[in-house]
Amino acid sequence: MGNSGLYYELEKWVTYPDFDQAVEDFKVKLRQGQPVTKQNEYFYKQITSIIAKYRDGALEQVKNEFPELRDKVNERELYRYNQKQVITQSSN
Repeated sequence: MGNSGLYYELEKWVTYPDFDQAVEDFKVKLRQGQPVTKQNEYFYKQITSIIAKYRDGALEQVKNEFPELRDKVNERELYRYNQKQVITQSSN
């Protein structure tokens, strides 16, 4: 997490006054047997969004600082994209 600001942004979010209430509301829904998942709850989506933002920024920084890693990452991303295309085409 270093100097990126991730820790502080997460801390700001989880100490937001309505955060605890949102988590408690989610737990109540679970106890009542409602078909809810944390991945669909706003409080959880915000956490994953914050983390993804810093992850993506860190990856870009690595790509810029280490060209040889950038090439490997780009190859891997291209490979994943091509695999998805093959799966999509075979399912049609």
